[in-house]
Amino acid sequence: MRYLECLSLSNNETWKNLKALFLRRNDIDDKAVSAIINSKIFLGLEELNVSHNHLGDCGALILADSTLHWNNLKRLNLARNFIGEEGALTIGMNTSWKNLEELTLSHNPICDQGALCIGSNTTWKNLKVLRLVDRKIGDEGAASIGNNITLDKLRGTPIVNK
Repeated sequence: MRYLECLSLSNNETWKNLKALFLRRNDIDDKAVSAIINSKIFLGLEELNVSHNHLGDCGALILADSTLHWNNLKRLNLARNFIGEEGALTIGMNTSWKNLEELTLSHNPICDQGALCIGSNTTWKNLKVLRLVDRKIGDEGAASIGNNITLDKLRGTPIVNK
């Protein structure tokens, strides 16, 4: 699904009450995800799944920087993309996802610095699930997440590294 297809999808007026959008395995790249993120239609979106696509650090930056109309976001799945340290840093610095309950970043090339930034986020007070499976997160990154008192609702957070 390329930019023009995502743009068409995100301008569909009949979907103005859409709560969940699942777009996994659609060849969505950074430019295409910007059409979805900048949509004025998906204002009430609570769940976005763009796993198994081609999002990189730029797509993560666009997503994390979208503060205008992603305040209702509760579940975000970015698994199996190409989001690295820079992308994880920008996601970790996001302050607009105050209702976020679930974040999945598994199987992305995230290391310690990205985990440190995610672990220092004090906005995600409702976060219950954080999936960082199969990453190269070391002791420092895991400790940052584990020691964050804001993330007191986390339960069963898998941080599994190979």
